[in-house]
Amino acid sequence: MGYVGNQQAEGFVQRPTKQDLTGATGTSLTLTHAVSKEEDIDLYINNVKQEPTTAYTVADTAVTLTGSVVASDDIYVVYNSLALQTVVPPDGSVTNAKIDTMAATKLTGTIDDARMPAGSVLQVKSATKTDKQSTTSSTPSDVTGLSVSITPTSTSSKILVMTNINFGGNLNVYGAFDVLRGSSKITEGTYPTGNQVAATIAVGGDNNNFDYKIMTASHNFLDSPASTSALTYKVQFASTHSSVAFVINAPYKTDNAAYIIGGTSTITVMEIAQ
Repeated sequence: MGYVGNQQAEGFVQRPTKQDLTGATGTSLTLTHAVSKEEDIDLYINNVKQEPTTAYTVADTAVTLTGSVVASDDIYVVYNSLALQTVVPPDGSVTNAKIDTMAATKLTGTIDDARMPAGSVLQVKSATKTDKQSTTSSTPSDVTGLSVSITPTSTSSKILVMTNINFGGNLNVYGAFDVLRGSSKITEGTYPTGNQVAATIAVGGDNNNFDYKIMTASHNFLDSPASTSALTYKVQFASTHSSVAFVINAPYKTDNAAYIIGGTSTITVMEIAQ
């Protein structure tokens, strides 16, 4: 008939099994089979049964004697409960109710992104530009180094795009920055006329010292690409005055070291669970 009740963690031999240990010396014996408690074996020395826990203790396959034996002693053990096998629970059979506590060291691996709560940051990608770049064109061009690729884990994820750009320009020069996903601008407004850009920055003042200054433009945008393909986000820039340079990470003029302040620019994207 079938087994009724809680299944045992191990299977056991029903008949006694003997192991001869004659020839051992000192206070230690080594068993062939692991046991969990002293009563799992009967230990005989010169045919005298030894008292468990008093005459000996066990730990796995090691027996420690309170006395000492010599090679001529007749020593043997009889196994009372010899494990044959470890019973492995079927997959999916261990429920939360069966788990009391668990050491943090056992919590390894990764958590499925689908189990992360909405608003969780699933991954972060970033790029930093440290060198100088300038343009005199009113046609937007890529800011080299301010490009980053990310592959969303879910079509429902949103991508938070954050840019921080240090720049310089000539007196009363205007410059523009665009943020793109691939070749598509993701930051265009709905104003009906003009060129829509992520940020338009006026550089100017009442003296030429502005030619030596550096300023910062920041922009954040939560994009909804609805994709699990690799996506490239990048920054483009342009100058509104042809022949007048708009400069990344440096002032317009660099001929006077006392005024020069350099900078770095970054783009960071984060996948946000929804």
